[in-house]
Amino acid sequence: MLLEKRRGPLEENIELSDALLRGLCLYIDRAIKENIQTDRSVSSTLKLKRFIEEHATVTFKLEEAARYAGLSLSRAVRLFKEHYGQTMSQYAIEIRLNAALERMKYSDMTLEHIAETCGFASYSYFHRVFRSHFGMSPAEYLKSQAHQSIDLEHL
Repeated sequence: MLLEKRRGPLEENIELSDALLRGLCLYIDRAIKENIQTDRSVSSTLKLKRFIEEHATVTFKLEEAARYAGLSLSRAVRLFKEHYGQTMSQYAIEIRLNAALERMKYSDMTLEHIAETCGFASYSYFHRVFRSHFGMSPAEYLKSQAHQSIDLEHL
């Protein structure tokens, strides 16, 4: 027969509602998955940061940090840079330099020993990195600190 069943407005609304509901469910599903991914990323980058802080004064490989966080090296490098705005190596150097500054202020260790105990491969590398960050050599820094403490004693 040539007669077709005509759909009424109610049936069209049900189909439209069904399509909209499916679209909404897909949207919510994606949002939940993205949120879970974000939570995992934050957790992983915190693990990377903790590993670097705990191992900065010893020689370690970035692969070890990535493995600790359960990530591939490339993903670890990318996530860390995205979350902290610097590379894992830059962060490790920052931690090492801060440890060196503390030892320079509060210990009688030689600069070579400070470099070694703070995770620098050699004194020359420590010297180069220190000068690049602070605009003076470690020895110049020690002298400037000695002058400041002498000046403070005379106040």
